[in-house]
Amino acid sequence: MIKWLNITDNVWNIIHTICELWTFLTIVVTVTWFIIPSSLKERAKVHLLRLLKKKDDIDKENVIGNMLLDDISFVDGPYKDYCFEFKIDKGHVANVPEDFKTIANRLRLENEERKANGQKPVYSDLIPYAVHNIDYYRTQSQDMMEEIPVCHIELRESSYFYSLVSILAMDEKIGGFTIRDKYYLPLIEKPSNPSPHGYDIVHGLGINTLAYTKDGFFVFGKRETDTVATGQGCLHLSVGEHLNKMLLDHDHDNRPNIIKTLKRGIREELGIDEKLIEDTCISFYGIALSQRVCQYGVLGFTHLEGMTKNDVLKAWQLSKDGRYENRKLVFIDADISSIVKYLNTHTEEKMTKFALLNVCLALMEEKDLFLNSSQKRIEHELKGLRPDALD
Repeated sequence: MIKWLNITDNVWNIIHTICELWTFLTIVVTVTWFIIPSSLKERAKVHLLRLLKKKDDIDKENVIGNMLLDDISFVDGPYKDYCFEFKIDKGHVANVPEDFKTIANRLRLENEERKANGQKPVYSDLIPYAVHNIDYYRTQSQDMMEEIPVCHIELRESSYFYSLVSILAMDEKIGGFTIRDKYYLPLIEKPSNPSPHGYDIVHGLGINTLAYTKDGFFVFGKRETDTVATGQGCLHLSVGEHLNKMLLDHDHDNRPNIIKTLKRGIREELGIDEKLIEDTCISFYGIALSQRVCQYGVLGFTHLEGMTKNDVLKAWQLSKDGRYENRKLVFIDADISSIVKYLNTHTEEKMTKFALLNVCLALMEEKDLFLNSSQKRIEHELKGLRPDALD
């Protein structure tokens, strides 16, 4: 009995010592916090938030990596709010190898023959830009509370038919090697270097967004099968714009502005009046490379706060350009289980990996809208997706 009392006394002494130590440390930290300069406090907050952000990003990349990144490589990201800035090398045209010129000239002649025979041409008179250089850095927000990721992209004037090389002719052989093996393998291995060997080989930068309606639907486009765009015949993001010289939207400093570009795309491809999307919240998550077609794409999210499913459908049916690339619009409840169920039920349908990746990012990043979309739940639901559901 005496022995048991001694043990109890020792335990209480240890607990008492720990409580005294905890009280002392609390007082020291509190006093220190009040006497240190405010600038140091802000730096401490920034470092703490940065550590938490890094942990969140590591978890997120692991989950996404298990799901979809066998074909899609992030150049930078994903982040909740991502910024872009562009520089156009005026007077510089894309530097392409002779193989590109040979194939582009052939595609141009084939297109002229299609038009002469009354067939639908693949030609577009828009002038795209080649991605010459990608660089990214971090800057601080005005309140110094968080880092803002910024991607700086240098563009050069290109040709529409150069962009078709990677879409239509990447696996053609010239001199015993395919265009993919000869020029694109270094790009796939290192997506942050868009001009391996000094050649500009990426002739398209897509600005994409996942549209979300007021009544809780994600909006997808069912791609036409005869379009030269990627994702033929598949469900894809309903809005995607390529930066091009003739339709480039600029800011007040005459720099390309992808917010304006994307809003124009929403107007043209969904038919939504510009006034209705003037104050629409648009966010970007990062830039990624689709390895199969070796094209860069910006992933984003748009909350159409004033538009229901019926509003969007009605606007799209009356739009001039809305049905050029998309055969129909498909609305699916904004929940990962609903998307999996739709694809498993409609076995004739496929969704692009790029679109599904954008969905997963939106569900994880837009926490105010999608409260029940944890990373574990998304991964669990995707395990039940039929094997051939993605393209």
